[in-house]
Amino acid sequence: MKQPMRSALFLRISAARQLCSPLLGPQNYLPASKSLSLLPIFRSETLQPHETLYFHFGTNRALRQGPWKLVSAKLGRWELYNLDEDRTELNDLSEQKPERVAAMEMEWFRMAEHIDRLKGLALAAVGDSVKSLSFRKDTSSGSASKENRNKKK
Repeated sequence: MKQPMRSALFLRISAARQLCSPLLGPQNYLPASKSLSLLPIFRSETLQPHETLYFHFGTNRALRQGPWKLVSAKLGRWELYNLDEDRTELNDLSEQKPERVAAMEMEWFRMAEHIDRLKGLALAAVGDSVKSLSFRKDTSSGSASKENRNKKK
């Protein structure tokens, strides 16, 4: 199923007019692209940046517009960062700029529903608090493998 996406890129490069893959048959037309083409990069031309970047992975969400980044981790409340001034995302501006949060949140949900076509929990509203994130235990010392061996005995 990866063939149509590769075909889309090669069709643009070759300036071909056929929008279906001969290997998959005429019923497998390539979808209209909602993204920017990488073709200018291959031609060593300047690529115009996206006005808005949308992110979604599980219950993690983000939207980037210019220097602004709106983030919700694990359906926690939205956090807003100005990446030009705060590249490490330490100063949450969501309380100082509620109108920007509301506008970017509306755009995130519009893109999620109409472009990404999310449904169910993926479109659930965010919570009122920031969720704590847990990371896997550091196993670089080998302690996890020793623990597992002791459990097996």
